[in-house]
Amino acid sequence: MAIRRLRLFAVAAALAAAVGVAVHSAGQSAGPGSFVDWPSAATPPASAPLASLLPSTTPPAPADGGLLGGLRVPLSAMLQGLNQETAASAAGQYNILSELSDALRERIDSFLSWVTAHH
Repeated sequence: MAIRRLRLFAVAAALAAAVGVAVHSAGQSAGPGSFVDWPSAATPPASAPLASLLPSTTPPAPADGGLLGGLRVPLSAMLQGLNQETAASAAGQYNILSELSDALRERIDSFLSWVTAHH
């Protein structure tokens, strides 16, 4: 019986450590150079379909030329939309991790209270 309790305590401690590391790493702010910052362009709403991000007419060739020069504006708009969606997804995941961390903390506290009360 004592081995089972010890095993349960070890699993709870490992889960608490894993959640703590996850919450800590998710709470870190991005430092300079840790994310891609695209040049600003007119950004459509995040819910706009992919077809609206692409120009309806062929844009004129830019003055600096190059084979991919005309793709700069549509790619920039698509990448900005991707950045916004990624930020929203990360915020949602952080909220879920915070709730799991709080729930796990309560369970561990109640478990430790139970263990100390019985010994």
